[in-house]
Amino acid sequence: MTWLEAAELVLKEAGEPLGGTEIAGTAAGTAAGTDPDTEPDALIGAFGVQWRRDRVDWAPTKPKLLGRQLSGSTNVDFSEQRGVYVLHAGARALYAGRATKDALSARLRAHTNDRMSGRWDRFTWFGILGVADDAKLTAPPTGIGADALITALEAVLIESLETPLNRRSGDALNGREFSQVEDPGLAKKQKKALLEELLGAAKP
Repeated sequence: MTWLEAAELVLKEAGEPLGGTEIAGTAAGTAAGTDPDTEPDALIGAFGVQWRRDRVDWAPTKPKLLGRQLSGSTNVDFSEQRGVYVLHAGARALYAGRATKDALSARLRAHTNDRMSGRWDRFTWFGILGVADDAKLTAPPTGIGADALITALEAVLIESLETPLNRRSGDALNGREFSQVEDPGLAKKQKKALLEELLGAAKP
């Protein structure tokens, strides 16, 4: 069923006046073959805003991108996440990219050695993989229509770039936000390096 056919069906079955947003939303679900009374899967399954570069150990081939929703909750590793990301220098957005064939951790790690290496200190990411109860990443959503995609991409731009003229957050950003957690292995490396430096300084 085309979107136009779906819109005509929605108007016919409604029996009352509908606004443009109501028509578009219901028609998109009808055209995709979904129940308009059932909330669709979120295009953005999880996201993180302004994560710090120095809280990740970039030495491994697949760095851990650890995050959690609440203090004390289980850490989630987003290294295999797919989606879009933005590199920042402080609050300034510098570069936007995508992680499709290569996972998010691989794409970000590449930027620690390319022309962007010395320019960014934080990153924001939006992933299509959600998080299951066991803290593992889930499969991507299915049946996403064009309207949902456009709305979600708008939300991504608003949330990641923090554009000053947008007075509200992006629409339909239904994914769960995660706060960053520092890789425990990184702290151990830093302590070891500090100890070696102190021992070296103590030698006559």
